[in-house]
Amino acid sequence: MATPSNPFPGVFKQDYRFVVYGGQTYIVYVVQMPGGGRMEVSWRLNKEDLEAFGVKPDQIAHIGKNAFSQLNNLGSWDQVSSSTLPEEHPFRTFLKDLGRQHGDVSWLQDENFVSVLLEGWAEGWSEPEIQNVLEQTKWYKSRNEAQRAWELDLNPADRRTQMKSWTAQVSDALRELYGADFNLTEAGITQRKINKWAEEIASGRWGDPSQGFQQWLSSQQHKAEDVEGTPAWISRQQELEAQREFANRPEEMFQALRDEAMYWLGPQALPSNDTLRKWANDLVTEISSEADWKQFLQKQTQTLYPFLGANVPWQQFADPYKAIAEKTWGAPVNWDHPLLQQLGGVDEKGSATGSALSFYDFEKLVRQDPRYWGGPVAREEGFALFNQLQNTFQGVQ
Repeated sequence: MATPSNPFPGVFKQDYRFVVYGGQTYIVYVVQMPGGGRMEVSWRLNKEDLEAFGVKPDQIAHIGKNAFSQLNNLGSWDQVSSSTLPEEHPFRTFLKDLGRQHGDVSWLQDENFVSVLLEGWAEGWSEPEIQNVLEQTKWYKSRNEAQRAWELDLNPADRRTQMKSWTAQVSDALRELYGADFNLTEAGITQRKINKWAEEIASGRWGDPSQGFQQWLSSQQHKAEDVEGTPAWISRQQELEAQREFANRPEEMFQALRDEAMYWLGPQALPSNDTLRKWANDLVTEISSEADWKQFLQKQTQTLYPFLGANVPWQQFADPYKAIAEKTWGAPVNWDHPLLQQLGGVDEKGSATGSALSFYDFEKLVRQDPRYWGGPVAREEGFALFNQLQNTFQGVQ
């Protein structure tokens, strides 16, 4: 219930007004929209509120059905009065409370995104119009598809369920890599770090959660292979022994090197057969070592793809981009597809930036291909987002 120590924020008539409709009193505030428009929102006032704030009858205007229909009633004033700061617009308080109810999702904390959404809803924009404007917001552009789905399509209970599932998968994977009796803290792995990894995977920070998990698993496997006695270390030693036996067969070695070079360098930078055969013969005769071969691949990778991290194979890096194209077009994409040769970032003038192409910019390239219009994403995208947002704000009407 409102108290004299918690006045209505703002100035009467300038920032808010009172109206009566159907025997019920409302306080009405104006919300300024990013495009310059205005939307009126209202809260229902109890009799105790009126008495506590000394609202006089001559301050209250009576309105009809049409005028009342233009107001967007957000419930009872008691819902925001207890947490509204003296100088804070109650609509901002309403958004904060709504954010807490929905798990503090970032889009509800982004004033521009929410304002655009509410403006479109209040002014009766079509679904494609709302979708188009939302896609231009900073919040939308700064997140990949998986991140947007995590916040827009899932409720707090679903997110908690997925977090629990991914935490269990991360924990199980670590036990398989290091062994059930290994003290993970010796490798710098705490429960807090496990929870953080699970959150980054589930929330789509590394793209599609399944792909993000595989990238994380690959990284952790390499680390576990360096810890002597772990299952990962034992498995790696067995693999190395098999490779040493394999090195006695030059032709098979050639094919293995070709596959590995394809994985590290991609089809567009694959060394010639003559180069690969020389490497195969040198390795078999021990003129060169496996370390020499690895160094060659890594050096070539860094030279050709300076935007890749240290010891990151091209195919591992390109895999999420390939998955984006396949999902968008609804068809398989070969590794030698021209789009997969354009994964380095460029500035507005087309000059290389030295960084990787963002998933967002790659998605734009994929959508520019004629195959996009025949794919599943073109048919489905836009509707799921609007339906989720409509469900979120159905109580605002």
